[in-house]
Amino acid sequence: MRATSRGRREHRLVDVPAFGTPVRLVWVKRTWACPETTCRRRSFTEVDAGLAPPRSTWTTRARSWAVGQLRREHATVHGLARQLGLGWDTVWSGVEPILAAAAADEARFAGVQTLLRG
Repeated sequence: MRATSRGRREHRLVDVPAFGTPVRLVWVKRTWACPETTCRRRSFTEVDAGLAPPRSTWTTRARSWAVGQLRREHATVHGLARQLGLGWDTVWSGVEPILAAAAADEARFAGVQTLLRG
């Protein structure tokens, strides 16, 4: 497969707040076109899951920060949404899969013994 460049497009992402101010990153993504008939897609853009999942409006780092705030600082989803400048639904849909995966991980009980009275 040989793709040709179609230019660049700006993608704005919400990141971790700094000094109480919402932070926005501008990622200038490259767009590509594939003229070959064997290509599954005719055009596509760069993807960097380390920065942000595809079609996301906020960074992976901001998601991790939000989960940490929920766990350690007893923050609310509403409060995090306000700090990030996002909607409640956006924040919840980003952190809920991470929290669900952590809750399902049985390794968190490693080293814990049950004491039964009998």
